[in-house]
Amino acid sequence: MSLSPKTGTLKRGIPRMEYAPLSAKVAWLRSTLMSDEQLATLSQADLPTCIASLSNTKYGNWCSGINQNSRPRQVYDSIKNCIIECEKLVVRYAPEASKKYLDAYMLHWEAEEIKASILYSYREGYASLQRFMEKLGPPWKELNKRLDETQKTGDTILLTAAADEIYLKELINAYNKLRSCERGQLAKFVQTQYSWFFYKANLLNQNYSTNFEYSISPKTLQVNFQDLLKGLQFNEAINKANEIVTQSLHKWAESQRHSDQFSPAPAQAAFYLKEEEGKKLGEIIISKILGLKSAGNT
Repeated sequence: MSLSPKTGTLKRGIPRMEYAPLSAKVAWLRSTLMSDEQLATLSQADLPTCIASLSNTKYGNWCSGINQNSRPRQVYDSIKNCIIECEKLVVRYAPEASKKYLDAYMLHWEAEEIKASILYSYREGYASLQRFMEKLGPPWKELNKRLDETQKTGDTILLTAAADEIYLKELINAYNKLRSCERGQLAKFVQTQYSWFFYKANLLNQNYSTNFEYSISPKTLQVNFQDLLKGLQFNEAINKANEIVTQSLHKWAESQRHSDQFSPAPAQAAFYLKEEEGKKLGEIIISKILGLKSAGNT
């Protein structure tokens, strides 16, 4: 797994009309983003008012059935499905190579579902986990190679990390097939994620005596985790590194927020910002539901 160099300029080799349909859809997706003020207003409202306020947004149809009896998983799925629908609508208008890159990025949704299912299945017993793994199709079937490690360690962390590795391989393969100038616009986003996995793989190799392979020089890493997180315990280091990555990706996405460059970068940024919004909205709604349940139990 390695990254192609980011060379070239945006002014060469990309017909503007090739990206015109995608640019229009990215502009539409940006227009659906909520402001911090709107999210703050929702956080102050009661649950029925909050859900009613979403009726005029893309979340309206997906979240209309949420009430105080809804489970956090239902809230998460409603918001997730709304965002996936929006992203698929944008991807449809992308040029072929960009479409493959954006499709590869959207595999992170599958990775998250698979990781959650791995944890659930393992709680039911190792046989349940085996049955789940047998049903996986490409590219996730590779995860079966890590099953023995899970049985030996009694921990699913290596298996869930392997899901991240597969997603990242698919993303980088698609990234490497873009034009050099297109890669240049996405380099920080992709390399930051690679940096994160590079660091996490090192920690796993040290703590679990496993072997996650990677092929990227530490000199090219966007965030030098080794220095920033030196001396921290495993869980503390993972959490702190995740915080650094989130801040870095947010900063990149904000820098691309109003960009009209002819590459997948504006779409990637809009996707990331929409997903951040979804996380915040989910936290707001779930906190209200839990608050109502807590009040009902007193």
